Amino acid sequence: MVKDKELLQRIEYLRTMLNQLVTKRGYNFTHPEVLHVSKQLDLLINAYYRIPCTEKSRGN
Repeated sequence: MVKDKELLQRIEYLRTMLNQLVTKRGYNFTHPEVLHVSKQLDLLINAYYRIPCTEKSRGN
């Protein structure tokens, strides 16, 4: 339950960060910083989907 909430918060943070890098700083998707944040985001999303469904439902 705590892990679920922490992952969602981290995912939201990285999504916001990625958005700022692309829209406000004008970086394209091949910029190293954008690629790094994107890779971290992918890993967290994959980790979130590996949490058992029963644990996810308890968190909501």
